[in-house]
Formats: sequence, structure tokens, C-alpha cells
Amino acid sequence: MKLTLWHNAFSTCSQKVRLALAESGRDWESCEVNLIAGDQKNPDYLAINRRGLVPALAVDDVILIESSVINEFIADLAPDLKLRHDEPLGRARERLWVRRIEEAVHPAMGAITLATVLRTMMLQRPRDEVLAEIAQVADASERSSRLEIFEHGAETPIFRDAVKRLVEFLDDLDSTLTTGTWICGERFSLADCAAIPYVDRMDRLGLGVLWTSQRFHVARWLAAAKERPAYRMAIEDWVPAVTADMVRMIGEANRPAFLEAAISCSKPVPGVEAS
Repeated sequence: MKLTLWHNAFSTCSQKVRLALAESGRDWESCEVNLIAGDQKNPDYLAINRRGLVPALAVDDVILIESSVINEFIADLAPDLKLRHDEPLGRARERLWVRRIEEAVHPAMGAITLATVLRTMMLQRPRDEVLAEIAQVADASERSSRLEIFEHGAETPIFRDAVKRLVEFLDDLDSTLTTGTWICGERFSLADCAAIPYVDRMDRLGLGVLWTSQRFHVARWLAAAKERPAYRMAIEDWVPAVTADMVRMIGEANRPAFLEAAISCSKPVPGVEAS
């Protein structure tokens, strides 16, 4: 069985699939998609995934899309690892976390990344070019959100609502981790694969203070995740140092706005002020 993955180094959905692949020990062929250059809009890639999203996995001649579906397939390829729970209640808990990350955490992190890292890059380009690109977004709601974030960045209600969802996620994650090493107990699972890229993204944006001064279970969980060989193989090895440095710098520049929004919707972070 030949596995070919179309993915992007910094894409959170690509990272969670690479995590599952690394955990499974399966060999796979890499096809990187440069999202900044617009490779996802090329006809050749649209023939693979007509939505123009990453990742996509070819299993011999069959194409699978949607990262969570791909991860379930990968888990089924390596049943001895038990990345999916055997008993119904454990599997239901796992799927609830994965679904929450898909429906709430992913779009929230997308808004945060757009308002910080991507907006910084967009502002370096001709304004008319960026506006024309936004105008091509098919979905009217998404098009409106992108335009508002481009124009106003972290000052938009969209940004503050995204921060609120991420803080609620961290609070619930910390509470869940009081009862086990990993999200669904003592065994690393697809729920952890799904969550790690988003907490890692917050960490790379310089927001680790949200769990180093409180939410200590999240801090312990992330440290344990980074000790796994799969983390290096799936995330660390794929993010160039120059990209990591740029993201950290942009995150630090936007840190006051993020913390102001976070503190307004959560318990205070000891020793941390918004500015």
C-alpha cells in the first residue's frame, strides 16, 4: 500500500495528519503544497481536492480528504497502537474532542493566524492585489470576515471571539487532563493528534503564558507531547527556523491584544497584564 500526502509545513490540519502517520510508523511520500504561493489553487491540485484544502492522502489510487477522516484511516492501519479507543464510551469522548477542534478551535485559530501572521504578510503587498484576492473567496461570510480582519486585525470582534473560544478550549482541556496523562486517559489517541497543533501554534505565537502561570495540566501535556518522537517528525522538523522566528516575532507584537481579550473572558493570569 502506497501512501502519498499532499500537505503544508505550517498547516495545523497537515500537522495532525503527520502526527498520526509518525505515530503509526507508516512510510509515506511527501508532496508539499505552498499555500502562500497559491499552489492549492492550481488545477493539478484542485483535481486532487476540489476544495483546494490540505491535507489530502492518496492510498494507492484512492484519494482521502478531511484530516479527521484521514487520521481515522491511519489509526485503523495500525490497530495495535490503539490510537482509537476500543470501548464505545472512550471512542465517543475522543470523537467529541476531535469534532470540537474541527468546528470551534480550527476556525478560531484560523482567525488568529489571519489577524497576526498572515495579515502582516498581506500588508507588505499592494493593497489592490490583496483586496482582489479576498474578493475571489466564494463564501460570502468568509469573504466578509477576511476583509474585516485584513482591515482591522486584532481590533475586530472576530479576533476577540476567536480568543474567547481558544481560552474556553484551554480551560476545558486543562480540566480534562486532571484525570489522565492524555486527553482520553492514559493512552495517546487521535484526540491528542488533533489538539497538539493548535496548542503548539499558540505556543509559537508566544502565548505559553496562558498555561505556564495557570492551566498547569496543559503545560505538562504539551511538554509530554513534545517529548514524543512523532512531534519532532511531524511538526518540529517541518517548520523552518526562519518561519518559527517570524511567527514568534509577530506573535509578540500582537501579544497585548491577545492577552487583553483572553483576560476579559477568563480568570486572571497571575503576574500578566494586557500591556
